Amino acid sequence: MLKKYAYIQVLAVAIFICLSSMSFAAQNNERLKGTWENPQYIEGVWKLIFHADGSYDAFSKLEASKGAIKGECKIVEKWTDSNGCFCYKTIFWSDKGQKSYCLMKISASGKILEYVEDFMEYPKLFNSEVYTYRKLYKN
Repeated sequence: MLKKYAYIQVLAVAIFICLSSMSFAAQNNERLKGTWENPQYIEGVWKLIFHADGSYDAFSKLEASKGAIKGECKIVEKWTDSNGCFCYKTIFWSDKGQKSYCLMKISASGKILEYVEDFMEYPKLFNSEVYTYRKLYKN
């Protein structure tokens, strides 16, 4: 009887930890969650939708006939910079099996998302001259 009770306690703790980590994961992307877009971009991603479960949909005008690129976004690290911007290191896995490393920054107002990505390593800085740099606005 005592072993059965201990087993139930361990199971209850495990379920609590799982549910707590799910809630934590959802809170990690609270600022990212939603629709970000900049219709001025002709090439590359012009619209990103981040969902509460960590998935995303990315839209490109040149590949519009193929539909959205879907995938998972994992936040690896987050911090607030000296200007009050919310910064993230993330990893994107597309549904096509492509992995990319992104450096992201949301303005202190929460209305502008800047990001730059690389397929080999994390970018060192936000360089607007790089072709993978994007500046999107919260919709």
